[in-house]
Amino acid sequence: MTTFVVGDDHARAVFARCDNVQLRWLGPYTMHRFGHGGAFETLKIVMVKSGDTLIYMLGGQDVRQDLFRFRLKERDDVSVAITDLAEQYVAAVHWLTTLLDFPLKVAIVGVMPPAGPFWDDPRSPAYGSFEDRRAVRVALNAALETKCAERGVVFIAVPKRYETPNGALAPCLSDGRGHIAADVAHHLCSEVERAVGTELGHPPYRLLERLKLQLARDQAIRAGNAAALRDLGEIATAPPLRPAAGHRPSTSS
Repeated sequence: MTTFVVGDDHARAVFARCDNVQLRWLGPYTMHRFGHGGAFETLKIVMVKSGDTLIYMLGGQDVRQDLFRFRLKERDDVSVAITDLAEQYVAAVHWLTTLLDFPLKVAIVGVMPPAGPFWDDPRSPAYGSFEDRRAVRVALNAALETKCAERGVVFIAVPKRYETPNGALAPCLSDGRGHIAADVAHHLCSEVERAVGTELGHPPYRLLERLKLQLARDQAIRAGNAAALRDLGEIATAPPLRPAAGHRPSTSS
């Protein structure tokens, strides 16, 4: 039995080091695109068998840019736009399972908290204020959990330990570019394992290496040195990956 993860850059940061995971990295893909025909991409890049596990992790790009650039301009009611996004995404995930005549575990990982303004990625400008993105992320995860329950899809919430008290991604657990740092991704991996009952084979960093990275991050945070935090993220990064075969990453939604 095989565990597949289909997802964006957040999925890559979390799962790329897992020995028992076949990662299908889509690049900066959006939930919106997946829910509007993009689910067919999965059919090109994943060949599942009876008893396999299929995990999806998308949404970071929707909260960071897509919703504020496009979707909220089309909807006067923010809650309607968020509900529609969750419904279309979960429906597309569920639709894929209806094409199969064998049992398959299917799960969706919730959307990560946004990085705080000071620690945000300057290479990819965010749209909307941090407060707006934080609120949208909370509402979107709530909608995803509801829609997953309605369609029998497992919903996996991101552990609270990755958040600061104000709902931002904790800098001490990040790569300095809005993702979870690879050396602390095991917390989310363990949550996924509990939810789907599958061993992901996430190899832990050696204790001394973890301690050195954590100390260096703490020093960068105390000094307010965002560039140093990003450099540490490059040191503790996931291994380089090519996009999933049969898929061409795109920044479009």
